Amino acid sequence: MKRLLVALIATLTLSIAVSVPAVAQAPQSPSWKSVSPDLIARGEARQALAMEWYAAVFGKGSVAKYQRDLAIFVAKWGKDRSNPNDRFSTSTATVSSPPPSRTLNMQQYPEQSPSQYCVMGVPTCYCGPSAAESILQYLQPRSYFGEVLIQNGNYAYGQLGLAGVFGYPGSPGPKSNKYLETNLWGGETPYFASSSDWPMSMTFNYWSSGNVNGGFMYTENPAPYSGHHLTLTEYQSDLTYDIWGGGPVNSNGYPLAADTEQIPNNTHLFGHPTNLEIQHWIAFYGYSTSGQFTDYIDPVFGSALNHTAGFDVLAFNTSYPSSDMLTLVTDAGPHGGPYGIAW
Repeated sequence: MKRLLVALIATLTLSIAVSVPAVAQAPQSPSWKSVSPDLIARGEARQALAMEWYAAVFGKGSVAKYQRDLAIFVAKWGKDRSNPNDRFSTSTATVSSPPPSRTLNMQQYPEQSPSQYCVMGVPTCYCGPSAAESILQYLQPRSYFGEVLIQNGNYAYGQLGLAGVFGYPGSPGPKSNKYLETNLWGGETPYFASSSDWPMSMTFNYWSSGNVNGGFMYTENPAPYSGHHLTLTEYQSDLTYDIWGGGPVNSNGYPLAADTEQIPNNTHLFGHPTNLEIQHWIAFYGYSTSGQFTDYIDPVFGSALNHTAGFDVLAFNTSYPSSDMLTLVTDAGPHGGPYGIAW
């Protein structure tokens, strides 16, 4: 749980807790950990391409226009990670159209709750490391630097590492800023640490290539400080574009991470108590009805939090309305925001 704004007391009854800043002063991001203007521009171009593709494959846009713009994209940015040349092998959208539903063969790893890094009174705080571990274990279990996520069957090893134990000479563990910065921020995994430091998407890139602007080239939507507001069409385009992954030649797909804000007595994830404000990272592993519904992995399952405080959560959650998920990743609650997706 990124931040559950309640405290469990000894009797396991609930009391609303005041939101306390994780650290007194925001830690400084290293100079190398800075999103490049090129990555931002590439992400914007990829977003436009994804929307054209989504429209074309579902009969609402021009395949020819997509192909022309794809050629422009490749000429400027190089081949997309999702092998977009495989998306249409003819001038019609029927050959390489995505199936109406698709899921990726991913695993769920219950979020950990190391008391030395979580805010006092919060049952669990490693939803960010858990979601990232599910995604990276699927994409690339060993980092560019030789780190692994599961050591001798111990998945907590990877969560601790991503949260800050995996360090480097300029920022040693256990509160390193190398990856997610969770420990550095007192148990929080921020959607952004600054206008140029985006821990989740940069973790995927740095883990895969040693370059926060390289590797899988994940980015965030909306880009922090951009003023952009994610739309439902963009969300559905991003979801299906990445989960589909590129057609029959390259069909591995790319999971997405989502930073959600659940406002009391409003939209909540499956099995989450609706009377609480909950900020929570999850991983997307599938879609159905051509993106109208989202399948996600919830780190709460199997954790110390599940079956307490009103939580009754499954590991794999299917057919969550994408319109509701859009609400969760775009709401700015009373204690934080903005939020969004890493794709």
